[in-house]
Amino acid sequence: FPSHDSPEDELQTLAEYFKKSTEMAEKDPAKAKALATAGEFPRNPKSDQKEVFALMKVIMTLYNLDETIVRT
Repeated sequence: FPSHDSPEDELQTLAEYFKKSTEMAEKDPAKAKALATAGEFPRNPKSDQKEVFALMKVIMTLYNLDETIVRT
């Protein structure tokens, strides 16, 4: 978040969520593919689908948190 320094525990939480999301992608490859390939632009075919899925989950979480903070 640009408005404050991220404490190490916040970064750790995001890293843990990324890891859990990667595990979710391994358990449900169809769901991972659906999210990883969503969007206007084509995905790099060399990218790891599980990693893209996990990054998208983290990004969506950050966007939702930002929206929650802005609206309150």
